Amino acid sequence: MTLVYRDCLFGKEVFYAKNVGIRSKDHILSLVESEKKALCPIDTKRWILSDGITTLPYFHWRIMFYKNMVKADIPHEQAEKRATFLYCLNCLNCDESRRALLILI
Repeated sequence: MTLVYRDCLFGKEVFYAKNVGIRSKDHILSLVESEKKALCPIDTKRWILSDGITTLPYFHWRIMFYKNMVKADIPHEQAEKRATFLYCLNCLNCDESRRALLILI
């Protein structure tokens, strides 16, 4: 992981990069330089969990499950942990799921 990417992800910094493009106007070619957003820590297409890395797509059933638990006065951290726990039980290949199954048995 590069330093710039890590700073963006964990430091919540936005990074910009110069972009050089070729434009044609009235058959005259020119170089146009612009500055564009290269890295941004805000993901507007996915629900970011509290660890800052794990994401779920919007309208995922686990998000609705989480919201219902919060409405039932369960603390945010505990509700997220329960929703993630259900996610982990669906993936039986990881060690954490095996440990959770052993606890349930």
